[in-house]
Amino acid sequence: MVALCFMEHAIEFGALDGMPVHTLFAIVSPTVTAHLNLLSRLAFALRHPGFSKTIAQQGSRDEILESAREIDRLLLSRAPDKAGTGGDAP
Repeated sequence: MVALCFMEHAIEFGALDGMPVHTLFAIVSPTVTAHLNLLSRLAFALRHPGFSKTIAQQGSRDEILESAREIDRLLLSRAPDKAGTGGDAP
């Protein structure tokens, strides 16, 4: 489970970029492997301009979920197929 929280007032956390924190993600997972998988997917999503823009603009629930679905579709399109051919084999 991932929870997204927008802070009413940004908080100084001493971030490397010097910017105050205005958005928090909380990850709750049953195992370390599941936690790292979610963290990896979130990091990937935040590098995607559309997703990061939606988060930065504090988009609506529907906008955020649709943007997350776009990331899922992108990840699925890049995933190797079950035969291990990378999905590009005829």
